[in-house]
Amino acid sequence: MTEAKLGFAYYALIGCNSGTCAITSSPLNSTAYGALIGLVWGWQMDVELGEDYFKIPFWWYRIWNDETFRIAFNQRWQELRQTVFSEEYIMNMIDSTIAVIDEAQIRNFQRWPILDQYVWPNAYVGGSYENEIDYLTNWITARLD
Repeated sequence: MTEAKLGFAYYALIGCNSGTCAITSSPLNSTAYGALIGLVWGWQMDVELGEDYFKIPFWWYRIWNDETFRIAFNQRWQELRQTVFSEEYIMNMIDSTIAVIDEAQIRNFQRWPILDQYVWPNAYVGGSYENEIDYLTNWITARLD
């Protein structure tokens, strides 16, 4: 189910504006493709990795050794950095999400007072909602540069 949501998110955020892309030109195709890839990916990862989820699959190095793939990847990355992966776009999305969930986060941390506690797998304990947001935005900014 998560994979289908990711497929739809890919359609909505990245997609294909020309309408000529078979997979990403319609939300139905993109959602179905995401679900299918998720099923295949999950099965393949179970077969290859077993219980070791940190093991790198055999094809990972192979695909990155392909110069055509690296060039296409870098070109696409540069395109997306100008739009949905730009720092401005991402920070605006975070700010709009903060505005939408502002009242809900107050209720959440009243119900589950975990701001000063380690919660696996989080690496940071901020002590306040604002500190958590600052950590998130700094982490994203550092990785985009």
